[in-house]
Amino acid sequence: MKLFLVPAGTEVKVHKEEGAPHYDTKDWVTKQENTFNLEDVVIDPVGSVGSHRGHAVTIGGHLARCGYYGFKRGNWTLLVPADKVTIL
Repeated sequence: MKLFLVPAGTEVKVHKEEGAPHYDTKDWVTKQENTFNLEDVVIDPVGSVGSHRGHAVTIGGHLARCGYYGFKRGNWTLLVPADKVTIL
């Protein structure tokens, strides 16, 4: 089972879906360590889970090419730079 670790103190972008066309994205710093499963990955900059570099015309594909992981929890998506994510 793959786990993705985002350490405390990491600068991230948090996107909350309020319902189209209203979206809310904020810059946050994580206060605690966050662990995500493979099922939580919606944007993958290095592999092919969810949106990835091959999805040229999607916002997820664009974020993957820019080096972001996206982790989904409820109606929140945490966007984390790939170099800040530890894969266990």
